[in-house]
Amino acid sequence: MSLRRGLDALERVVIRLSSASVYVAIASLLLLVIVVTLGVITRYAFNRPLIGGDEIASYCMLLVVFFGLAQTLAEEGHIRIDIVVRLLGPRAQAVVECVAYILGVAFSIFLATAVYTRIENFWVRNTVSIGGTGMPLYLPALPLLLGSVMLALMMVINALRSLRHLLALRAGAPGKTSLRGQP
Repeated sequence: MSLRRGLDALERVVIRLSSASVYVAIASLLLLVIVVTLGVITRYAFNRPLIGGDEIASYCMLLVVFFGLAQTLAEEGHIRIDIVVRLLGPRAQAVVECVAYILGVAFSIFLATAVYTRIENFWVRNTVSIGGTGMPLYLPALPLLLGSVMLALMMVINALRSLRHLLALRAGAPGKTSLRGQP
């Protein structure tokens, strides 16, 4: 199997996972809205706060963020500040993009490792929430691990594509002007 086919297969798997995780993030966002609304109603209408509402809302927000990372990267939706990069030539732009993705790989691997370490710590120490639900804290941290691993895989895919694009430019391939090999 060639590197390109292997990369394409990995990308399809990660895209499917990240696309499915977006639906979970959407459901989590809806749950967030419901929990916050119920919290407001119970606090102001009945003078009683919703026990664990803030905690559940926090978990929902983390899920929304981490389950959206890889999909946002796949759709090139993350913020880019390219004011200086636009002034560079195509090869220099390709170098900057390649370096940026390599740094992104390093960061996302560091993130996934840190989240895994935290989950392991929660598991070993049997750490539970004190916010009202008594939930074991490794449970809400698992989506953070999955989201950061999907981000790391998408970063690796983009770094390899970027490197392939850079090598094509250095070899003088005139038609390849974008990361995905499209003119």
